[in-house]
Amino acid sequence: MKDHTVLPKDGKQAVGSIPLPIICDALNKTNPVEMKFQITGTVDQPQFKGLQDTLLALAKPYITGATENLKKQGLKAIGDLFKK
Repeated sequence: MKDHTVLPKDGKQAVGSIPLPIICDALNKTNPVEMKFQITGTVDQPQFKGLQDTLLALAKPYITGATENLKKQGLKAIGDLFKK
């Protein structure tokens, strides 16, 4: 995919243990996106083999940044609380 924008329908969903908004953010920051997976099964019950692994590999570099940002926000909130 090239020149794409992906938005989560519901922020409560996750791929593995990674929230869907982080996956979408990683997809939007990667241009072009190469996704290698297989779709098997039937029309009624498709099976996506390798899709989760591909999405997690794309998001991995952005997870570290998101984790660091959350830590900084948490430390700032605690600092602000102690200042009061």
